Amino acid sequence: MRRNLTNHLVLILAAILLLIGAAGCSGINIDDDATAQTAVVITARRVAVIFADKNPDLIVPATAFCEVIATGELTQASVDHMMAYLQVRLGDEPMLMADIKSLIELVKLKGTGEFDSGLVKAAAAGFASGLGMITAVK
Repeated sequence: MRRNLTNHLVLILAAILLLIGAAGCSGINIDDDATAQTAVVITARRVAVIFADKNPDLIVPATAFCEVIATGELTQASVDHMMAYLQVRLGDEPMLMADIKSLIELVKLKGTGEFDSGLVKAAAAGFASGLGMITAVK
């Protein structure tokens, strides 16, 4: 089941990258902000579903964290604190940790290391949406 889900995620990501690449090569302009936000929402939602499925006891705190960062600014200190906690909790799940780290990198501005508030809010909304999907099923 997990391998099947991973295969689907890889195929979806490949299709998205193919569409973005094809559109760029054919001279079609894609709104970079909208594309980035959509990619972040999809990624965050999928990571959240896997996260919540494996760690149902963390759904409530993760939802609260999403609400906080959706209304405020994400700081490197809060990310470091969250990652240290998750490393202890999810240390035996390297793929999930890698996905969370990749998601964090997606919401950083290139070259500055600062967080893009629009992408942070998109990630928080996507992650909360994924957590909600698992909550609704269970």
